[in-house]
Amino acid sequence: MLDSCDCFGEVGINDLIDRSLISISQDTNVKEAYSGRIVEMQSVERIEMHDLVQEMGRAIARKQGSRLFNADDVYKALTNNQVHGHVQAISFDMNKIEKATLERCKLQKDVSTQMATYLYWEGYPLESLPSKFSAQNLLVLDTPYSDFGVQLWNEDQSPVNLKRINLHLCPYLTEVPNLSQCLNIERINLGECESLVEIPSYFQHLGKLTYLKLEDCTNLKNLPEMPCNLEILKLSRTAIEELPSSVWSHEKISRLDVKYCKHLKSLPGSTCKLKLLSSFSLKGCESLCEFWELPRDTTVLEFSSTTIKELRNESIESVIGLTTIKLTNCKSLVSLPMNIWKLKYLESLNLSGCSNFQHFPEISEAMEHLEFLNLSGTMVKEVPKSIGNLVALGKLLMVECSIQEIPDDLFCLTSLQELNLSLTEIKSIPASVKQAAQLSRLCLNGCESLESLPELPPLLQRLEALHSHKKVG
Repeated sequence: MLDSCDCFGEVGINDLIDRSLISISQDTNVKEAYSGRIVEMQSVERIEMHDLVQEMGRAIARKQGSRLFNADDVYKALTNNQVHGHVQAISFDMNKIEKATLERCKLQKDVSTQMATYLYWEGYPLESLPSKFSAQNLLVLDTPYSDFGVQLWNEDQSPVNLKRINLHLCPYLTEVPNLSQCLNIERINLGECESLVEIPSYFQHLGKLTYLKLEDCTNLKNLPEMPCNLEILKLSRTAIEELPSSVWSHEKISRLDVKYCKHLKSLPGSTCKLKLLSSFSLKGCESLCEFWELPRDTTVLEFSSTTIKELRNESIESVIGLTTIKLTNCKSLVSLPMNIWKLKYLESLNLSGCSNFQHFPEISEAMEHLEFLNLSGTMVKEVPKSIGNLVALGKLLMVECSIQEIPDDLFCLTSLQELNLSLTEIKSIPASVKQAAQLSRLCLNGCESLESLPELPPLLQRLEALHSHKKVG
């Protein structure tokens, strides 16, 4: 915002930090939580200033008459023109006003907005901006939680210099305001505008647009081609059925959010040129059943709660840097490709809740980084003897799956620390379990077919065997 007002924000802020007038803190914003577990966190920087320094700055500005923070000063400015100097900003908390009587209140002088560059008004109560409002020099329009309707401004008011607009959670907004002349616009936030149904086609010509947030626009079905400099695109929980090909072939987009797009059926078949910074999640895209290519630089891939039936060999080969694959509750998934073991940096593989997944593939190569494997809730009846190739495996979860036997090779893994076989039909634990030198937790709750246990490893700290008919050997 400071840069938009030609205030050289970065230089000015660094100068204030050097003078110990402000500080920068990290504010962690939890985006989603499930069963007490943080799923996604976002860290943002926050500028902090001591209350005394803030009051001193406001006192200087008030004396100069350039900025008004006090309700009495604002009243005098608007009714009697009793201010000195050139007013550049008016800011005060209207929530503290219990009663405001403006009847027969006559302005001695029209309040000019011709030089206004920044407008912030949370909860703006009208359907549009006043007809006399001059938006020619407006750089930032920040009016979340407002009652805007179809038309925010008329043709004569077009804010041609606008760089940022925030209309987050404007529930009555049915159309995007006309931004076709705003060729300098960089950031657009239309999140949670639930009445919005489409985005204008001219958006592809907004060449300076880098940030577009459309999250939780639950009725948004159509998306046009995207502009060439877009970097962040947030589409989670929209009603889109497909992604424009320009998104999939975009080389500058570093973050693409499409979680819980329940009507998204497929990904574009064109070559994927996305260079995402880390993760790519299609979690909750219930209608998604197929895909071809994936973003090549992705390290975390999530397809949880989709209807995909398989991971394609060619798709896996294009994401060799993957460290995490999450496929939880993919009810239609039946198998994994053999070349999944080509992912040499893979650390975590989660297939829990894949109720039709039956065959765990032979592990053809040593996996030196895979530490976590979850097969809970699958139909896997056996794990291959080649599981010994998971040389770094520390945690194996097979709760309520169809397994009946455990191969001796599993307990040759010197890194195995936790094994959970609860609610399975296993009948015995191999005597080789005592060789699992690092095994500290063994869960056998509800294993009703298990009759006895062999000698257990000396470092075992926790044994859970509730409702199991077993005897310790």
